[in-house]
Amino acid sequence: MVEMESGTDFGVGIYSVQDSARLLRRPAAQIRRWANGYTYRNLAKESIRKLPVLQSQRGDSGYLNFRELIELFYVREFTTLGVSLEQVRAVSEELVSEFGAFPFASARLLVSGRNLMRVSELGIISVETCQLVSEIVTPFLQEITFGEEWAIAWTPAAGNGSVIVNPNFKYGEPILKDTGTPTRSVFNLYIKEQDMQRVADWFDIQYGRAKDAVEFEMHFSNVA
Repeated sequence: MVEMESGTDFGVGIYSVQDSARLLRRPAAQIRRWANGYTYRNLAKESIRKLPVLQSQRGDSGYLNFRELIELFYVREFTTLGVSLEQVRAVSEELVSEFGAFPFASARLLVSGRNLMRVSELGIISVETCQLVSEIVTPFLQEITFGEEWAIAWTPAAGNGSVIVNPNFKYGEPILKDTGTPTRSVFNLYIKEQDMQRVADWFDIQYGRAKDAVEFEMHFSNVA
């Protein structure tokens, strides 16, 4: 069991746009648009401003905290299901009044939100009479651990159950669950040594855990 660290990172996490893009397997430009909004010109040369999907009033910061990362995790999953970004943004804006600035990262959404939100062929619908379609949403909810109020940890599917992203440890950097070893450190040494057993011995971790860490990092290596 790793010990919790003290400091300004406790419970917050710090993720650059590039790191967020890597973990979410989306281009950095797309993550930036989701997080900060963007401006474009239409055919009439008028400047059009699209608001961010995030409701945390973060400005144009180049960094995200853990709750913002989880919000964008949901944005990714919903858009992957075919829901338009406009629909996701509209529902996020609607849920703010009840669930606060991080509606998708709120534990209460899993309870009372079952009466507020569902995914259908029409997209996400936020109506009191609707029910959450659990068979669609449950698979990616299984990656998120909730505390009493908020999402508190993310166990990415790519980590084979060995890797966790927890804002209370290492500034939220992906680490091995049982030792707290940053997966990036394991991967970097493996790239240098090209010997998994030597890497496992160096970090004093099981061979299988070293392999999980390396494979986790390799999963993200081709993200633009």
